[in-house]
Amino acid sequence: MKIIKRYLPMLFIVGINLLFYSCGFAQKLSPGVKYHVRKLAKLKTLDGSHMGEAGTPSKTYIQFEKIQEKATNEELLILMSHEEPNVRAYAFHALAIRNYAGMEELFEAHLTDTTEVFGFSGCIGEYHRLSIYYYNLIRADDKYGWPAAQFPLGEEKSEMYRQQLDAYYRSIFGEDGIYIW
Repeated sequence: MKIIKRYLPMLFIVGINLLFYSCGFAQKLSPGVKYHVRKLAKLKTLDGSHMGEAGTPSKTYIQFEKIQEKATNEELLILMSHEEPNVRAYAFHALAIRNYAGMEELFEAHLTDTTEVFGFSGCIGEYHRLSIYYYNLIRADDKYGWPAAQFPLGEEKSEMYRQQLDAYYRSIFGEDGIYIW
């Protein structure tokens, strides 16, 4: 009995560590990327490069640029599973800017992500649904002038995905429940 009591805390710690590793929570991020991801996650918004009437540089966008500069594609893919939606959105954005070869598959994997995140673009604040944000980053027509539009889907695939998103959102919110285009 004394042996069990003596080693129980150690077994508990080992068990927790195994659980975290097996669930993927301990995936490797470099220290610099971790630092900027923590800062970005605390800010919780999905902003453009400048915001407000004065065009003040966005703190979140500054963190995004630092992550984009420091993170590998593998680290950005890990961040696509982050609990904070703004981190996921900026990770997708960075991969799109890099013209990541697996963008279409990554988009398909997140096609039904209806998570909302608030952000500013200039002086306009709005909520973004992540799947629509992702679509707008890679759609063929570059309607929004995103710098990430280096990876256009092409008109045919853009329209196919727009229809899939439209049908998916209508199934959730009804015919008039959401305006997405």
